[in-house]
Amino acid sequence: MPVINTNTAANSAVRFLNENAVRASSSVAKLSSGQRIVRASDDAAGLGVSTKLQSDINTLKQAGANASQAASLLQVADGGLARITDTLQRLKSLAAQSLSGTISDTERSYIDAEFQQLNEEIGEIIDRTTFSGRQLINQSLGAFFVGVNVTFASSAVGGDVIEIDLSSSTGVVTEIGGTAGAGVDNVSNAASAMVAIDTQLERVSSQRSTVGA
Repeated sequence: MPVINTNTAANSAVRFLNENAVRASSSVAKLSSGQRIVRASDDAAGLGVSTKLQSDINTLKQAGANASQAASLLQVADGGLARITDTLQRLKSLAAQSLSGTISDTERSYIDAEFQQLNEEIGEIIDRTTFSGRQLINQSLGAFFVGVNVTFASSAVGGDVIEIDLSSSTGVVTEIGGTAGAGVDNVSNAASAMVAIDTQLERVSSQRSTVGA
């Protein structure tokens, strides 16, 4: 009478049971992870290929986020310039109103009060137009943008980048006249303000074109 140690049928059943348990465990691991290759023993050759593909996929996802951030930076810069444009247009309207011969200097002083407030607002917009802590617009002479030269990786290849280089722009946006004395409180000052505003509008429009491009 055979015993358990020499029962060939029982030994075969145990071996196949163990093999099925291993296969079941591997299948459960694949199902739970959602991946065909969980360990190197599943497909040694395919593991290297899938690892590289997964690395490229992850990098491309981040590259897409980088491109979105680059677009956001430009949109913030353009938004700040758009608000400056709106303010400059209002300043020009006030200067034109002050040039009217039907009003007195007393009335011009009322117009000048609004002019001065809006003029200061341009400086506030310049100071507060920032992206991730980086100031985007500059009112210092020689540079329109404050060192904005940023590179964003745009693919899984290191050399493929999106470069935003606005640091070489030379147009300067400042408060009109650049001094506290600028205003529209009399005809002479209003005429000077009109010229200064036109210059600033041209500079801002040029820089918005650069950002848009």
